Amino acid sequence: MASPTPPSEATAAPDVDPAGCLGGDARDARMVLAAQDEAPHTSSGAVEFATSLLRWMHQYPVPAATDVSAVEASVLASDSPYDLSAAYDGGPNTSGALVSDGTPFFLSTVPGVWNLESYGKDRATVTVGAGVVINGELHPTFRMAKTYTLVWEGGHWTFDQASLDRTTEELFSIGTPYTGGC
Repeated sequence: MASPTPPSEATAAPDVDPAGCLGGDARDARMVLAAQDEAPHTSSGAVEFATSLLRWMHQYPVPAATDVSAVEASVLASDSPYDLSAAYDGGPNTSGALVSDGTPFFLSTVPGVWNLESYGKDRATVTVGAGVVINGELHPTFRMAKTYTLVWEGGHWTFDQASLDRTTEELFSIGTPYTGGC
């Protein structure tokens, strides 16, 4: 009788191609929390969850204080250094100066891309990028990107830290397009 094959270690290849819209097309706390609940313990689950964070974190008007509190309570990793409530005090411009202060914008993954930087059993680093929609119109060239380090804990992907490990231009030159987007 053959002995059972041990489970394989996680690989850097995604199990399915991320669509870029896990959790739905809204940009509120419910979308982030739904994406967190739906994201499997796979590399594509990490990509999808990171994408939901990017879509939620970068918009104007910024998320309501109740949404920020809900996301902060559920998605921050136990050792995360972030204080999301403080980050959104005063309604900051989260566009990185691509959009004028006070101008409504959000991100769309329709022209978006992703790159799995690293993936291990319970940790993933993902760079995700999206197009900027200003006053309801997708800008032809404005793009944003962010690198998220995620930790699998409590049966979900959680947000540990964010950085910009690649330039937006670099990400969009090497990244894999989402299969759908919203």
